[in-house]
Amino acid sequence: MQVVAHKIADPLQVAGVNSPVQLAQLERAFQLRLAEQFHEPQGVRLTDPARFDVRGELLCAGEVEIDVNCVFEGRVELGEGVKDRRQLHHCQRPHRCGCGDPPPSPISTAARIRS
Repeated sequence: MQVVAHKIADPLQVAGVNSPVQLAQLERAFQLRLAEQFHEPQGVRLTDPARFDVRGELLCAGEVEIDVNCVFEGRVELGEGVKDRRQLHHCQRPHRCGCGDPPPSPISTAARIRS
């Protein structure tokens, strides 16, 4: 068997977790990377990328603004022009807001928000 070395350019890919503090640091680094992905290519405006959490899948249309301390769980879709200043979906079971659909069942984890 041959042993091959790999040079890793990203220290986060090989960072270990030995304490709750280290786990929190890695989680924050991961969330900041997600925030950057929304900022640049998708044009989403995040009031403060350091206070933004995605715990599932977030899909954003154009001209979306996300305020501080928003936590998105499950699958959440933000429609064109959503500019919500509230703390969106800071709950275990997101709901649909302003789309005219009935509220989902308690086991649903999907949400769609339209402007």
